[in-house]
Amino acid sequence: MGGDSVPVGTTTKKCTGGQWTNVLWYVGFLWTTKYEVDIGSGNTAKYRKYGVAILPYWEGSFTGATIFRWYPWNFYIRVDIKLAKDVTATMRRVL
Repeated sequence: MGGDSVPVGTTTKKCTGGQWTNVLWYVGFLWTTKYEVDIGSGNTAKYRKYGVAILPYWEGSFTGATIFRWYPWNFYIRVDIKLAKDVTATMRRVL
């Protein structure tokens, strides 16, 4: 999967319009954790959230920013987003 994973602080990623972009992923143990993905007000994204748990896959959409949550039983997590236009997404851990 490369060198990117869940950010410790704040990180950004360029998202190409019309393509799925991986913005968060992690393999290993995490305490209950929340991450915000911000794509700027007025922008809408579809998302796919994967995790190894009772419900392994979710999809939906959000506008502006949203928070994704994981729990200790999710030892694999991943979020991909897809936007209509090129946007830089900002990811940060929410305490």
